[in-house]
Amino acid sequence: MEGFEASIEPGTAVTLADGVALAEPVGAGRDASDYINHSCSPNLGMLDALTVRTLVDVGAGDELTCDYAYWLVRDDYEMKSDCQCFGSACRRRITGRDWMLPALADAMMRNASPYIRRRLDAMLKGKD
Repeated sequence: MEGFEASIEPGTAVTLADGVALAEPVGAGRDASDYINHSCSPNLGMLDALTVRTLVDVGAGDELTCDYAYWLVRDDYEMKSDCQCFGSACRRRITGRDWMLPALADAMMRNASPYIRRRLDAMLKGKD
């Protein structure tokens, strides 16, 4: 993805494979994905590389949240402000390397994008 950052809308990239990402172009305008906020205790996860699914019952008017670690693999990313979910598992500082945190491994293997699950599986087996 290096070199493409100037042409994609920040915060929209979902890595599909090494060097391959799905992202919105700069100036694309707002869509439903712009209203999914980060939480360290999310109510959404990834079903596959493109499909977001609920992890718990979500009622009308509930805030939609997903752990950005479920799709974000970027060494230089750090969320602009500290996480405000205040849950018992809140990491406060959210980065593009959070998918590698041992405390998140179980949730990552269940709820992250297939790319992150493959990377995590290789890392846990000592291949990454």
